[in-house]
Amino acid sequence: MSLYSHQEYASALGKLLPPGKAWVHDAGTVTGNVLLGLGKSFEASDTAAFSLLRNAFPATAGSLLTDWEQALGLPDDCSIGEMTTIALRRAAVVTKLTSDGSLSITSLVDVLARSGYTVTVTEFRRARCGLSACGDALNGDDWPLVLQVNVPETTIVRAKCGQAHCGDPLRTWGNKRMECILKRLVAPDIILRINYIPSSS
Repeated sequence: MSLYSHQEYASALGKLLPPGKAWVHDAGTVTGNVLLGLGKSFEASDTAAFSLLRNAFPATAGSLLTDWEQALGLPDDCSIGEMTTIALRRAAVVTKLTSDGSLSITSLVDVLARSGYTVTVTEFRRARCGLSACGDALNGDDWPLVLQVNVPETTIVRAKCGQAHCGDPLRTWGNKRMECILKRLVAPDIILRINYIPSSS
């Protein structure tokens, strides 16, 4: 992609030439062909500059995506074997860069959302006089340490126009990577419970 075509660059260069018969640069003339050649060089320079800008940001990286992954230690244990599309690889890089290391529930949900998973979290507490109502669960001593993550039984990621690349599958599904991310992020003293919700279809 370039701001201007090589013909437009050639036309602009021609306007910089002095007037006179010695500087005729109509199409097909030697000078005109030289200007077209220079125009192609300017167009290629523009294209390379735009490519560098795209690659400077992981969400749009193409040829430098592998460099981003190597710098961040990707693919890691949670992505080996499942990073089958460019979009998923970009998402993994963005997630690794933007994760703030917080163990809050909001941060956990955000990290999973950036990785393509829509989840909710359920917390539990012991029964307390004045707080619990008739019919509420009593919950034992361990339940306040339980973190229940509610996730669809199968997460389907579909190829999107403008993000999918040649060779990418049209659809991927599964939750293995989500389970791995959860186990890595949740504190060791927390009891992780993954609640798979069957699809309604």
